[in-house]
Amino acid sequence: MTEKSLKTQLSLFHSGDSKKAYELFGVSKREGSFIFRVYAPHADRAFVTGSFNEWSDSHPMIRLTDEGVWEAKIPDSEIKAGDLYKFKFYTRDK
Repeated sequence: MTEKSLKTQLSLFHSGDSKKAYELFGVSKREGSFIFRVYAPHADRAFVTGSFNEWSDSHPMIRLTDEGVWEAKIPDSEIKAGDLYKFKFYTRDK
């Protein structure tokens, strides 16, 4: 997703058009990887953690926008059907 389309999707999200939020956030599979994306404007660091990495901080996310969209790409070979995941955030307070 280009930065321009990402900003457009984020603008729609903020305007209340949540019909497209599934295209921007959550997890999707593309070209041999799982793409994890989340909106966390107050996070200083973000990670994808789950049963596939023993709930560790071994999969950091990168901040895509100043508004707080974070993303991580994880090869599909690292994740199997039924694996669970969560997003983990750190702020200046912690």
